[in-house]
Amino acid sequence: MKPFGLRCVLLAVWAGHYAFGQDVQAATLTVANVTAAPSAKDVRVAVDLAPDSGDAVCGIQFDLVYDASNVTLTDVQTGQAAAAAGKTASFHVATPGKSTMVVSGMNRNSIATGSVAEVLFDLSNPPAKQVHSLVLERIILTDAAGRAIPAHGVSGAITVTGGEGEGEGEGKGCLGSTLAEPSARGLGHEAGNLVLFGAVALVLRAHAARKRPAANDV
Repeated sequence: MKPFGLRCVLLAVWAGHYAFGQDVQAATLTVANVTAAPSAKDVRVAVDLAPDSGDAVCGIQFDLVYDASNVTLTDVQTGQAAAAAGKTASFHVATPGKSTMVVSGMNRNSIATGSVAEVLFDLSNPPAKQVHSLVLERIILTDAAGRAIPAHGVSGAITVTGGEGEGEGEGKGCLGSTLAEPSARGLGHEAGNLVLFGAVALVLRAHAARKRPAANDV
Protein backbone atom coordinates (compact mmCIF):
# COMPACT_ATOMS: atom_id res chain seq x y z
CA MET A 1 0.00 0.00 0.00
CA LYS A 2 1.32 3.48 -0.88
CA PRO A 3 1.86 6.00 1.93
CA PHE A 4 -1.17 8.16 2.57
CA GLY A 5 0.68 11.37 1.69
CA LEU A 6 1.69 10.04 -1.75
CA ARG A 7 -1.91 9.05 -2.45
CA CYS A 8 -3.10 12.59 -1.72
CA VAL A 9 -0.41 14.10 -3.95
CA LEU A 10 -1.25 11.79 -6.86
CA LEU A 11 -4.96 12.44 -6.54
CA ALA A 12 -4.39 16.20 -6.37
CA VAL A 13 -2.24 16.03 -9.51
CA TRP A 14 -4.97 14.10 -11.32
CA ALA A 15 -7.57 16.67 -10.29
CA GLY A 16 -5.26 19.49 -11.40
CA HIS A 17 -5.38 18.25 -15.01
CA TYR A 18 -9.12 18.91 -15.22
CA ALA A 19 -10.10 21.09 -18.18
CA PHE A 20 -12.96 23.38 -17.14
CA GLY A 21 -16.02 23.38 -19.34
CA GLN A 22 -15.79 19.73 -20.33
CA ASP A 23 -19.15 18.02 -20.43
CA VAL A 24 -19.05 15.36 -17.71
CA GLN A 25 -21.84 13.88 -15.63
CA ALA A 26 -22.24 14.22 -11.88
CA ALA A 27 -21.74 11.38 -9.42
CA THR A 28 -23.10 10.93 -5.90
CA LEU A 29 -21.17 9.99 -2.77
CA THR A 30 -23.44 8.96 0.11
CA VAL A 31 -22.75 8.32 3.80
CA ALA A 32 -25.07 5.77 5.41
CA ASN A 33 -27.45 6.42 8.32
CA VAL A 34 -27.12 3.81 11.10
CA THR A 35 -28.23 3.30 14.70
CA ALA A 36 -26.09 2.15 17.63
CA ALA A 37 -26.15 1.71 21.41
CA PRO A 38 -24.55 4.48 23.54
CA SER A 39 -21.28 2.63 24.17
CA ALA A 40 -21.10 0.64 20.92
CA LYS A 41 -17.72 -0.21 19.41
CA ASP A 42 -16.80 -0.67 15.75
CA VAL A 43 -19.96 1.00 14.48
CA ARG A 44 -19.71 0.48 10.74
CA VAL A 45 -20.78 3.26 8.39
CA ALA A 46 -20.59 2.70 4.64
CA VAL A 47 -19.69 5.37 2.10
CA ASP A 48 -21.30 4.56 -1.24
CA LEU A 49 -20.53 5.78 -4.75
CA ALA A 50 -23.18 6.10 -7.45
CA PRO A 51 -21.59 7.21 -10.74
CA ASP A 52 -23.92 8.93 -13.14
CA SER A 53 -24.31 7.78 -16.72
CA GLY A 54 -21.01 8.19 -18.55
CA ASP A 55 -18.90 8.59 -15.39
CA ALA A 56 -15.75 6.53 -14.97
CA VAL A 57 -14.57 7.30 -11.44
CA CYS A 58 -11.02 6.06 -10.81
CA GLY A 59 -9.98 8.06 -7.73
CA ILE A 60 -11.84 9.50 -4.72
CA GLN A 61 -10.89 11.90 -1.96
CA PHE A 62 -13.16 13.51 0.65
CA ASP A 63 -13.26 14.88 4.17
CA LEU A 64 -15.60 13.43 6.79
CA VAL A 65 -16.55 15.73 9.67
CA TYR A 66 -18.04 14.39 12.93
CA ASP A 67 -18.40 15.18 16.65
CA ALA A 68 -15.11 14.10 18.23
CA SER A 69 -16.40 14.62 21.78
CA ASN A 70 -18.54 11.47 21.64
CA VAL A 71 -17.48 9.75 18.41
CA THR A 72 -14.00 8.36 17.66
CA LEU A 73 -12.98 7.23 14.18
CA THR A 74 -10.92 4.05 14.63
CA ASP A 75 -10.41 2.65 11.14
CA VAL A 76 -11.38 2.85 7.48
CA GLN A 77 -11.67 -0.32 5.41
CA THR A 78 -11.93 -0.70 1.64
CA GLY A 79 -15.49 -1.10 0.36
CA GLN A 80 -16.49 -3.93 -1.98
CA ALA A 81 -16.92 -1.77 -5.09
CA ALA A 82 -13.51 -0.15 -4.59
CA ALA A 83 -11.81 -3.49 -3.91
CA ALA A 84 -13.34 -4.98 -7.06
CA ALA A 85 -11.65 -2.18 -9.04
CA GLY A 86 -8.28 -2.83 -7.41
CA LYS A 87 -8.46 0.24 -5.15
CA THR A 88 -7.72 0.57 -1.45
CA ALA A 89 -8.98 3.07 1.12
CA SER A 90 -6.77 5.01 3.53
CA PHE A 91 -7.34 7.90 5.92
CA HIS A 92 -5.65 10.60 7.93
CA VAL A 93 -7.14 12.39 10.97
CA ALA A 94 -6.40 16.00 10.03
CA THR A 95 -7.88 17.50 13.20
CA PRO A 96 -10.11 16.05 15.96
CA GLY A 97 -13.47 15.50 14.31
CA LYS A 98 -12.21 15.79 10.72
CA SER A 99 -10.60 13.00 8.68
CA THR A 100 -9.41 12.97 5.08
CA MET A 101 -10.03 9.76 3.14
CA VAL A 102 -8.56 8.58 -0.15
CA VAL A 103 -9.68 5.67 -2.33
CA SER A 104 -7.17 4.99 -5.12
CA GLY A 105 -5.01 2.37 -6.84
CA MET A 106 -2.14 2.03 -9.32
CA ASN A 107 -4.48 1.24 -12.21
CA ARG A 108 -6.99 2.89 -14.55
CA ASN A 109 -9.95 0.76 -13.48
CA SER A 110 -13.22 2.59 -12.86
CA ILE A 111 -15.24 2.02 -9.70
CA ALA A 112 -18.76 0.69 -10.11
CA THR A 113 -21.79 1.58 -7.99
CA GLY A 114 -21.42 0.38 -4.42
CA SER A 115 -19.43 0.81 -1.22
CA VAL A 116 -16.03 2.47 -1.57
CA ALA A 117 -15.18 2.71 2.13
CA GLU A 118 -16.37 1.32 5.45
CA VAL A 119 -15.72 3.77 8.30
CA LEU A 120 -15.55 2.38 11.85
CA PHE A 121 -16.44 4.45 14.91
CA ASP A 122 -16.44 3.95 18.69
CA LEU A 123 -19.08 5.75 20.77
CA SER A 124 -18.17 7.06 24.23
CA ASN A 125 -21.55 6.60 25.90
CA PRO A 126 -23.43 9.65 24.59
CA PRO A 127 -27.06 10.16 25.68
CA ALA A 128 -29.72 8.02 24.02
CA LYS A 129 -31.64 9.55 21.10
CA GLN A 130 -28.67 11.73 20.23
CA VAL A 131 -27.87 12.12 16.54
CA HIS A 132 -24.25 12.53 15.40
CA SER A 133 -23.97 13.98 11.91
CA LEU A 134 -21.36 12.61 9.50
CA VAL A 135 -20.80 15.45 7.05
CA LEU A 136 -19.08 15.14 3.68
CA GLU A 137 -16.80 18.00 2.62
CA ARG A 138 -14.27 18.69 -0.16
CA ILE A 139 -15.24 15.79 -2.43
CA ILE A 140 -12.84 15.13 -5.32
CA LEU A 141 -13.55 12.49 -7.94
CA THR A 142 -11.26 11.85 -10.93
CA ASP A 143 -11.37 9.72 -14.03
CA ALA A 144 -8.54 7.67 -15.53
CA ALA A 145 -7.10 10.71 -17.34
CA GLY A 146 -6.97 12.79 -14.16
CA ARG A 147 -9.99 14.93 -15.07
CA ALA A 148 -12.22 15.93 -12.18
CA ILE A 149 -15.80 14.64 -12.13
CA PRO A 150 -18.48 16.86 -10.55
CA ALA A 151 -19.78 15.20 -7.41
CA HIS A 152 -22.79 15.56 -5.14
CA GLY A 153 -22.41 14.55 -1.49
CA VAL A 154 -25.13 13.17 0.80
CA SER A 155 -24.17 13.26 4.48
CA GLY A 156 -25.25 10.61 6.99
CA ALA A 157 -25.53 10.16 10.75
CA ILE A 158 -25.21 7.80 13.71
CA THR A 159 -28.35 7.80 15.85
CA VAL A 160 -27.87 6.63 19.44
CA THR A 161 -30.79 4.54 20.68
CA GLY A 162 -31.62 2.53 23.79
CA GLY A 163 -29.69 2.13 27.03
CA GLU A 164 -26.37 0.68 28.13
CA GLY A 165 -25.78 -2.73 26.57
CA GLU A 166 -28.83 -2.59 24.31
CA GLY A 167 -28.37 -3.25 20.62
CA GLU A 168 -25.18 -5.33 20.63
CA GLY A 169 -23.76 -5.34 17.13
CA GLU A 170 -25.83 -2.38 15.95
CA GLY A 171 -24.34 0.04 13.46
CA LYS A 172 -22.84 -2.74 11.36
CA GLY A 173 -25.52 -2.74 8.69
CA CYS A 174 -25.03 -2.16 4.98
CA LEU A 175 -25.31 1.15 3.22
CA GLY A 176 -28.34 3.20 4.16
CA SER A 177 -29.67 0.53 6.49
CA THR A 178 -31.23 1.24 9.87
CA LEU A 179 -31.06 -1.64 12.30
CA ALA A 180 -34.35 -2.83 13.69
CA GLU A 181 -35.59 -1.97 17.16
CA PRO A 182 -36.49 -4.86 19.54
CA SER A 183 -39.64 -6.55 18.27
CA ALA A 184 -42.79 -5.29 19.93
CA ARG A 185 -44.61 -8.26 18.40
CA GLY A 186 -42.36 -10.66 20.32
CA LEU A 187 -43.01 -8.87 23.61
CA GLY A 188 -46.76 -8.95 22.96
CA HIS A 189 -46.63 -12.70 22.27
CA GLU A 190 -44.88 -13.34 25.60
CA ALA A 191 -47.41 -11.19 27.45
CA GLY A 192 -50.23 -13.11 25.77
CA ASN A 193 -48.77 -16.41 26.95
CA LEU A 194 -48.65 -15.16 30.54
CA VAL A 195 -52.32 -14.15 30.39
CA LEU A 196 -53.26 -17.55 28.92
CA PHE A 197 -51.35 -19.49 31.56
CA GLY A 198 -52.94 -17.37 34.29
CA ALA A 199 -56.45 -18.08 32.99
CA VAL A 200 -55.77 -21.84 32.86
CA ALA A 201 -54.53 -21.75 36.46
CA LEU A 202 -57.72 -20.01 37.60
CA VAL A 203 -59.90 -22.62 35.84
CA LEU A 204 -57.99 -25.49 37.48
CA ARG A 205 -58.35 -23.89 40.91
CA ALA A 206 -62.09 -23.46 40.42
CA HIS A 207 -62.47 -27.08 39.30
CA ALA A 208 -60.53 -28.35 42.32
CA ALA A 209 -62.70 -26.26 44.67
CA ARG A 210 -65.88 -27.87 43.28
CA LYS A 211 -64.54 -31.38 43.88
CA ARG A 212 -63.38 -30.67 47.45
CA PRO A 213 -66.12 -31.91 49.96
CA ALA A 214 -67.70 -29.20 52.12
CA ALA A 215 -67.11 -29.23 55.89
CA ASN A 216 -70.83 -30.01 56.64
CA ASP A 217 -70.70 -33.16 54.47
CA VAL A 218 -67.95 -34.78 56.57
